[in-house]
Amino acid sequence: MPTSGSTMTRQRGGVVTAVILGVLLLAAPTSAATCGPSEATIAGAGVAFVGTLTFADPTGNRGTFAVEEVWKGNVPAVAEVTGATGQWTDPSQVGFRFLVLAAASGNGYLVGNGCNVPYLWDVSMIAVRPASAHAPSSPAPGAGLPAPLLILGGVTLLVVLVSAYAFRSTRAPAA
Repeated sequence: MPTSGSTMTRQRGGVVTAVILGVLLLAAPTSAATCGPSEATIAGAGVAFVGTLTFADPTGNRGTFAVEEVWKGNVPAVAEVTGATGQWTDPSQVGFRFLVLAAASGNGYLVGNGCNVPYLWDVSMIAVRPASAHAPSSPAPGAGLPAPLLILGGVTLLVVLVSAYAFRSTRAPAA
């Protein structure tokens, strides 16, 4: 027959074990299973948008997206996305639609940090679409062409016009 001291020791041992297990479960690192399109991962991203991959660098760390809808942040109609490390996309995925979770980085966006990655579009993602989703911001006027190209085009046009004026025909009309 157990004594009251051994019963209390077993009870304390059970409580200590339960506390240790609880602490271990709370301190366990988050698994990749918590990533994926969800309200939580969208909230944790700097920006979130739906777009079609229009260019993928063969190295797999840079891509350009035609943005269809912005779910978080302010994103232009064309977004340049760079991967932190490793292969996150490839040229065979050009033309595919993605939900991109990223962090703003200079003039572009950075993926590959935590759950911030492009997720291949699945119709089920519409379930986590925020009510605040909106169209992409318009690019600044002239943003479509780089300044050196605009200058070169202007100079070329000027040379053509001056040449046309200088070499125009000065013949007298036939009588």
